[in-house]
Amino acid sequence: MAHNKAMWDTCGKLWKDLGVRIICISVDNAKDKLITHVNSKKWNNGLEHFQIQSPGVMKQFGINGVPHVMLVDKEGHIVFKGHPSMRQDLEGDIMKLAKGEKLS
Repeated sequence: MAHNKAMWDTCGKLWKDLGVRIICISVDNAKDKLITHVNSKKWNNGLEHFQIQSPGVMKQFGINGVPHVMLVDKEGHIVFKGHPSMRQDLEGDIMKLAKGEKLS
């Protein structure tokens, strides 16, 4: 989550104009704990947060562990799923997708 905030602090102004959204989903905390945690870390500016508390939600979304990232192109297709460290240049990938380019 801290990395998401750092990316948004660096690129958020440009990304917002390009329609980029960073959506953070918590699958392990109750809603009130999530709100407290997000506010205490100041992760609430520019990032969108959702909490899903449902058995099997990780399986439904194909999540094998956390953190987990999904990159979605302009057509709404998921073009990458996995640990963020699996992408060498996550910020660059987001910029390419925002411009309508394909990832290699």
